[in-house]
Amino acid sequence: MKSYEDAIRHEDKKLGSYDDEKKISTSQPLNFSTPQLHKFGLLLLTAYCLLTAVVNAQEPRPFLTDKDQFNYAMFLYKQGHYEISAREFGRVIDYFPGSQIIPHAQYMIGDAYLSASKYQEAVNQLQQFIKNFPAN
Repeated sequence: MKSYEDAIRHEDKKLGSYDDEKKISTSQPLNFSTPQLHKFGLLLLTAYCLLTAVVNAQEPRPFLTDKDQFNYAMFLYKQGHYEISAREFGRVIDYFPGSQIIPHAQYMIGDAYLSASKYQEAVNQLQQFIKNFPAN
C-alpha cells in the first residue's frame, strides 16, 4: 500500500504541480544587479543623512527646573564660557517665563557679555534689566 505522501505526490504529478527535478533551493543568494545595489546604497545614505540632519537640528531640551538651567549657565560662566553662558541664562527667561530668578538671569546675561568684552551687547542687556526690573 502506498503511503500518504506517495498518494499526494501521485496526484500532484497528474495535475502538473510537482516535479522532483525542479525543487527550489532556499539557500540561493538573492540576485541583485550592480545598479540596483548602487540605488539601494544611495537611498540608505540619503536616509541616514536626512535623519542625522533632523536630529541635530532639534533644539536641546531645557532642564527640568529654572534653577537647574540657571546653575548650568552659572557653571559655564565660571568656566569662562561667557557667550555660551549668556545664551543659557537667556534660556531661563525663554523656557521659564514665570520664574522668580528671571531678574538674576537677565542681569547675568549683561555681566556675561561684559566679561566676554561684548560691550554693546552688555549695555543692551543691562539696559533691558533696568527697564524690566527697576526695583532691583
